[in-house]
Amino acid sequence: MILKNVKSELLFIEATSNQGVAIYSWKTFIKHKCYQYYEKTVYRPLIFARTYERLLQIQEFQKKVIGMKYKLNPLRLLQKYSDNDSVRFVAEKNGFFCSELIAAIFKVIGLLPRHIRSSQYLPGSFSAESNLELQNGAEFGNEHLIEFTKN
Repeated sequence: MILKNVKSELLFIEATSNQGVAIYSWKTFIKHKCYQYYEKTVYRPLIFARTYERLLQIQEFQKKVIGMKYKLNPLRLLQKYSDNDSVRFVAEKNGFFCSELIAAIFKVIGLLPRHIRSSQYLPGSFSAESNLELQNGAEFGNEHLIEFTKN
């Protein structure tokens, strides 16, 4: 997920197998040649009401999850519904896989239903082809392909 901070710097929050849950700037991404791990990626703007409350919720969520491990649990992939998959549950987790992290952020700010586990959202769930329905008036913009050249 790409975010913009108060200084208008681009930031990434993601969960990777080698770093776990981390947030870093675009400058760091380029400086450390993190793009070497990607052939390409897709940027898809999220259009929603960026209220102070939602931005604060994202910030509080980040504080709780930064440093957690990358964790893909096959059993959780099989469990679609949960009455325990709430903001409180996030504090009890000890890891996320990539799209599960993004789904959890969307749930925290009310854009995805809380009764469906975040682990049910796979990377393709956020593509234009998936027709993912967001809540509270949120929608996705068009996809933009970003290709990285290997040096």
